[in-house]
Amino acid sequence: MRTLIRIDDKKLRQQAFASAQTLLKKLDRLERQIETFERRDQRQFHDWHELMFRERRQRVERVRDEYRKLCELYNAMIALSRQENLALPDALVFLRSEEERYRSGSAEVRRDIEEKRLAREEFARLEAEDEMREAQRREEKQKRKAEKTEASEKQERDEELAAIMAMDDEEVLQWCKSPEIVGAWLWLGIWAARENGDARAFFRVWSLTDNKLQKLFTRRFESEYGIPLKEVMDKMRGLQDSDPKRPDPQPANPGGDFAGPGSVTALSPELRAETIKLVYRQLVRKLHPDLQAHEGAQSVWQKKIWFRVQQSYRERDLEGLDKLLRLVLLRSGELNALRLSEIVASRQWLESELGQTERGIRDLRRSPAWGFSTRKDYAPVVRKVEKQLEAERLAVESSLFELQGELRRLERSK
Repeated sequence: MRTLIRIDDKKLRQQAFASAQTLLKKLDRLERQIETFERRDQRQFHDWHELMFRERRQRVERVRDEYRKLCELYNAMIALSRQENLALPDALVFLRSEEERYRSGSAEVRRDIEEKRLAREEFARLEAEDEMREAQRREEKQKRKAEKTEASEKQERDEELAAIMAMDDEEVLQWCKSPEIVGAWLWLGIWAARENGDARAFFRVWSLTDNKLQKLFTRRFESEYGIPLKEVMDKMRGLQDSDPKRPDPQPANPGGDFAGPGSVTALSPELRAETIKLVYRQLVRKLHPDLQAHEGAQSVWQKKIWFRVQQSYRERDLEGLDKLLRLVLLRSGELNALRLSEIVASRQWLESELGQTERGIRDLRRSPAWGFSTRKDYAPVVRKVEKQLEAERLAVESSLFELQGELRRLERSK
């Protein structure tokens, strides 16, 4: 009788998870700041804003209402002009007289004018739909043209890659003395790894490039993408052990996840669709607001992840859903549901989440409501809000004056 040997990697998992704890704590601290902003700062700021600037906001709203009415008149004039084949000045005069007849007319006259206005609105709606369909047709045509161009460019790149791989080392070494050619070939090699899952051309050129040009390319790459080239090269090395011609390679950015052997990107279309449903159901059980009711309101990160889950599911993005599930398991401390390699890779996931959260906080800090609940001096906020309201008023008044001028010009031309 053979004895089964069971390996307990609990300690290994905990050690791997410990390296991600610092990032998790930082994420939690930032998300608590966001939660405080949404729960306290925004509410208190809104109440204060309502009381402090009510009259100024009402003045802006009056100007906006006047502008909205003129826009309706202008749009009705355009619709009448096209419907009845009238010149714009004639259409404007007709609408002005129609408004006078509506104000002073009988109930029957008003009903007749209202029916004509409804017919005009329907005409304008149908015309707008036609214009939208035409715009969509143009967009589709441009898209097909772009796809055709992209396919042609891909074929050219594939042919250039094949030519590089067909050269002997001496010939490649001669070409690699030129910084321009080395740079172009290395970018091409990264493209091949990303699009075709084949990193051989990149590493061949890299191995035959001298140290000086390698450093130059590294600086350019990191300056453009803001990520270490070494990280991308490590991912590409993972492709060296896999079949470079595997089906359905994963498109990704140079800094994104490259699909390795056994990746979800290698699934058949039918199995892929079923896997999307399976992963989505797992995320629903852990994140859906109705299923979290017994635990209280969703946290900031749950709301953010839930929104991204919905977006990824609509786009049928299995890779995105798969990553989100692992993030949720990681944030919940469910280490037994994660492979050791996934926990080790968690640092990269969390750094990505941390970057997104920090960018979100930078945007929130521009709001005058940020930190309002703990503020002792309101003068800076008053100045900021007054400046915003004044800019809003000037923008609306500028649009209003411009439209008034256009209507006066049409009236004078009659």
